[in-house]
Order: sequence, then structure tokens, then C-alpha cells
Amino acid sequence: SLPPFGSRLRAHHIVQRKYGVYRQHATYVKNACNMTFKTLSNSSPSGRGESIGERTRLVAEAFNDGATIQTLVERHQVTKGTILEHLTKFVMAGNKLHNGNDLQAATSAAPEQQQAAFAAFDELGTMYLKPVYDKMNGALNYDELKILRLLYLAVKS
Repeated sequence: SLPPFGSRLRAHHIVQRKYGVYRQHATYVKNACNMTFKTLSNSSPSGRGESIGERTRLVAEAFNDGATIQTLVERHQVTKGTILEHLTKFVMAGNKLHNGNDLQAATSAAPEQQQAAFAAFDELGTMYLKPVYDKMNGALNYDELKILRLLYLAVKS
């Protein structure tokens, strides 16, 4: 049995009001995501000029002061990939890394694989790893590609 007409009408208005609020929030989130995506896709391929966050700056400064990747992983309690992403953002923002030996030591890729990855970065750019991963037929995992991208960017800058 249905509730009285007045109750159904009130319920209908409440649902409409809530739906309108949710629709506004959904539209706001969608627009914010689109704006972020457009900003990222319109940035230069090298990513120069990006602003970096405080954590990225702290990680990169510690690395430049001699901290190893493993030390940074333990200190910040994050994955190796996260540390590599921070260092990559730092370099893409136009900054320099001084601890290149640790990066070279961090990779297990053979010299031929390194050269193939660098050639793929030359051809495909450094913004995304998936095209490089595909070009190399999955021969290197993403953490290896992150290290090699960082080495590539460090040499190019």
C-alpha cells in the first residue's frame, strides 16, 4: 500500500533536492578532473615548469644529499616506485639530481636493454611508461622503466 499523497510528494521533493545536490557535486568533480587532465595533456612533453610538492622536494633533496633509494623507501614508508616518481617529478620540473651512481646501481637492466629503453624514450617521450613498456614487449618491469626514465632525464637535463 502507498503512503498518503502528501507523504509521497514530500519524499519526491526530498529525492529531487538530494539528486540536484549530488548532480552538482558530480559535475564539479567531473570538471575538476577534466581540467587536471587537460592541464597534464597540454603540458610540454618534458613536463618542464611543473610545480612540485613538499614531499617531492624533501625526497629529492635527501637523495641529492646522498640518501639511497632504499633509505628513502624506509624513511618515508613507501614503495620504491613512489620514491622514483618523486625523483622524476623533481627532474621534470627542471631540477637536477646529483646522485646518479645510485640510480645506475639501482637498475638490473642489461646495457642493451638500457640503450633500447633510451631509444624508446627518444621516440615516444617520457610522460608515459606504457608505450615504452609495449615497445619493449614487456622485457622490463615498470620499476625498471622508472629508473631508466630517471637516468634518461638526468642525462638529458
